[in-house]
Amino acid sequence: MIGIVNNFRPDTGIGKYAFSLIDRFSDSGREVELIQFSQEGEDVGRANTRVLKSPRYPIAGRTLSAYYSIPKSVGRGYELYHASSQYLARLARFRKPCVITHHDLAPLLFPDEYPMFLRFFVKKMIKSYKDADRIIAISEMSHKDLMEHVDIPKDKVSIIPHGFDNRLYMPMDKAKCRREMGLPEECKMVLHVGSEEPRKNIPLLLEAQRAVTSSVDDAILVRVGSTNKEYDRMKKGMDIRHFSNVPEEKMPLLYNSADVFVFPSRYEGFGYPVIEAMGCGIPTIVSKPLSMFSGGALVVPFDSPKIISDAIIETLTKDATAKRMSARAVSASREFTLDKEAERTWSLYQEVMTSL
Repeated sequence: MIGIVNNFRPDTGIGKYAFSLIDRFSDSGREVELIQFSQEGEDVGRANTRVLKSPRYPIAGRTLSAYYSIPKSVGRGYELYHASSQYLARLARFRKPCVITHHDLAPLLFPDEYPMFLRFFVKKMIKSYKDADRIIAISEMSHKDLMEHVDIPKDKVSIIPHGFDNRLYMPMDKAKCRREMGLPEECKMVLHVGSEEPRKNIPLLLEAQRAVTSSVDDAILVRVGSTNKEYDRMKKGMDIRHFSNVPEEKMPLLYNSADVFVFPSRYEGFGYPVIEAMGCGIPTIVSKPLSMFSGGALVVPFDSPKIISDAIIETLTKDATAKRMSARAVSASREFTLDKEAERTWSLYQEVMTSL
């Protein structure tokens, strides 16, 4: 039995990664168990999942429990342990053999955007990479960061890109999806999915959208994610439809409602929304840090609202461009399916266990 250890909810990027893997492994009859830590200890309704309560701390509970408590709390007896993120890297000091998935180094690369305590603990956590039997990097960008900023042998790292659920995210009828999501049927819809973190580049997105609406009368922006005061200030006077929380089963309806998906982040380890949009056949525009998706998305600079707005306008106003981008998106998305991710991960497990 292999144990995947996770402490993030399924509606987060890291949580989606862990829960998606256990779902696919369960479907294929693999002997894998998800060991899910949460402060509430609530049932997550997943097969092959054991939920354990993590200790409560007065501040920074998830970070402190990930560093101090969880690594020692995971039961012994598994053939292999898999830490779902760098935040659980210290597991490799206490349980063997151990695989760690590395997502990104955002707190260290953008120190002004993260609290000091998180930067401090991330530095301590990644020191445990030396104790791991293998590191999974989720993208070329993730791998590049590791090689540049962490002292770790190159042959210890394997790149296994994230995958999307192509049973859920697929092309659907746009008009029907808009009706179900309560969106106007007669409009040109620009979609963004993501948080308000500074690296997500929301102010630039809003600046680009203002230029779009001045050229395309019926253009609207739909955003899924959190907000902040700066966002609320900047969006005044704009036609923006905002969704705070959308259940995953509804997300394909939202993607398929869009005419173009835009993801202008300054930095991403991967970017689940990009492959989900591509899987739905939505013309997709991403920034250069996401050039790994260049086979299915138009890549633009993350610091030029004019280039981004021009790309959006062309996609919204030229049917030939939109059709070409849609076909590219669907074709390229086939390289990023959850089935492929699960099989590559399972093969890595076997490789680690047979090398002992």
